[in-house]
Amino acid sequence: MTAQSYLIISIRNRVGTIRLNRPKTLNALTIGMIEEITETLLAWRSDPSVDAVGFVASEGRAFCAGGDIANLYYEGKSGNHEYGRAFWQAEYQLNDLIANFPKPTVSIVNGIVMGGGVGLAAHCSFRIMTENTVFAMPECSIGLIPDIGASLLLAQAPGRCGEYIALTGARLTASDCLYAGLCDQTLNSTDVETWQDHGPDLKHLKGNGIANASPSGFVQIRDEIDNAFSAETVEDVLARLKAMKTDWSLKTASVMRANAPLSMATTLSLIRAAREHQSLRRALQDEYRFVSRATLGASEFLEGTRAAIIDKDRQPNWSYPTMASLPLEIAQEMRRPAPGGDLVFLENGS
Repeated sequence: MTAQSYLIISIRNRVGTIRLNRPKTLNALTIGMIEEITETLLAWRSDPSVDAVGFVASEGRAFCAGGDIANLYYEGKSGNHEYGRAFWQAEYQLNDLIANFPKPTVSIVNGIVMGGGVGLAAHCSFRIMTENTVFAMPECSIGLIPDIGASLLLAQAPGRCGEYIALTGARLTASDCLYAGLCDQTLNSTDVETWQDHGPDLKHLKGNGIANASPSGFVQIRDEIDNAFSAETVEDVLARLKAMKTDWSLKTASVMRANAPLSMATTLSLIRAAREHQSLRRALQDEYRFVSRATLGASEFLEGTRAAIIDKDRQPNWSYPTMASLPLEIAQEMRRPAPGGDLVFLENGS
């Protein structure tokens, strides 16, 4: 099956729509899909028949559950490290292209959105989620980092909510995402297929919302999040959670202890750096330095993916199972310039 069959691309009412159509894999992105979306956007950038662009998904459980991790795993195990680098470079170039697109872009998330799916949705100029939305960035549980510019997106969340989302892989509702600044508007799922009827004027969507939506769960735990996740290091975060002695804090600490310490240490440093530099391109470049090494010996990605996706035993055997066992030089290595060169962006991508 070709990449073309995984996307439905159309133009109607002066709106170009890119519809993800790989529901059996929760619309997981292949490199072919990424390249085709990029080619489409580059063409639409100067197409006078397209005044706005929308990202949606065919009916199913997900908007997009991320990249096709299984392919990355098998290629990495075979020693083809260039495959992963090519995948992530193409993906991050697409993220940058969406964020800097000269025409309005809208994403409508109706279902699961994780990893690479967040990269398609969250960089749009108008981001909509429905009552079916389940958002998560669970990369630390498979030896990766929240990427696709997530270090910046999460750094911009209120207080220390970004650190909490990244280090725990917490599952968020549309109301949570609205609170965290990860979406701009909520919409009933019954209205998803009508959004294009009004053409490129997206103002008709504003003011709509999910009927009887519950308030964000962040409201109840925001003080605890800010207290624990403002700590300087992951070890300090865990210590503060332990000292709180609440059901929430102890459960949160337990979730974190199952993650890859290398991923958590790098993730925390990337979010803190992004809070200072506030640059998407810098965030993508920093994240690429980590993922460019993801299939090499120092990374935990292959083992994390084996445990979660391939064998599904949920028992990863981390090379560095605790924060205390993580050598400082290994953590520092993941932030150095990428093997083969740092991320480059598409010519005239902005």
